[in-house]
Amino acid sequence: MDEENTQSASTKKGINSLSDDEFQRFISTGKTMNIKQINARLGGPFVTAGLIETLRIESRKERAATHIAADHFHKLAARLAAHILTQSGRSTEEA
Repeated sequence: MDEENTQSASTKKGINSLSDDEFQRFISTGKTMNIKQINARLGGPFVTAGLIETLRIESRKERAATHIAADHFHKLAARLAAHILTQSGRSTEEA
């Protein structure tokens, strides 16, 4: 699937419906993800603009939407997991 088709697939099916390979191709395009797309991919309403700032993930505002680079998604997911474990009083080694 080429870049245009990956973007088209992510728009038509929703980013959470992309296969792992399609998602990896989406990440490699250099595009951004907004909070709605991030939460869809994570499977729930976990991320806010404030949390992105707390996790020290580089972001930018476009109109009312906060965006991160798509290739930072896995960094965000890892920091989110560590943040959740820290907030629950558990270390990442216990996970």
